Amino acid sequence: MIEYMTNHPEGTLIYQTDGMQRIKTCLLRTVNQLCLEHLLTYEGYREAIHYMFGVSHRIPIYLCEDMQLLPTGRYRSYETIYINVAAIKTYQATKNGMTITFISGRLCDIKISLYTFEKQLHLLEKIRDTKVKHFH
Repeated sequence: MIEYMTNHPEGTLIYQTDGMQRIKTCLLRTVNQLCLEHLLTYEGYREAIHYMFGVSHRIPIYLCEDMQLLPTGRYRSYETIYINVAAIKTYQATKNGMTITFISGRLCDIKISLYTFEKQLHLLEKIRDTKVKHFH
């Protein structure tokens, strides 16, 4: 299971429960590819979320129960990390942001506030509820 993804000078680093993988495409293209594998485009998804919820930045991506991505910054920013909420075991606020512990035991320090993170989690839940309602 993917835990989180980051940009790397040679492409994207994908941290998974059983290791790490580097692929040669940038993070934004990797995220778009994941969206395409779930029958939608990232741009179309962003437009739909803006239309439905009035949110235009730091948009969480709900693809399925095992793939729920939260960006830590602007989607085009090189420093942005995409965290898979489904792989989180615990999280806590720190002096410089947050520390996330994944189900594998791996730790990831991110530079966003607990308030911002929980606000994104709440929006992700609203998106999930809306998608599940439309497909059942």
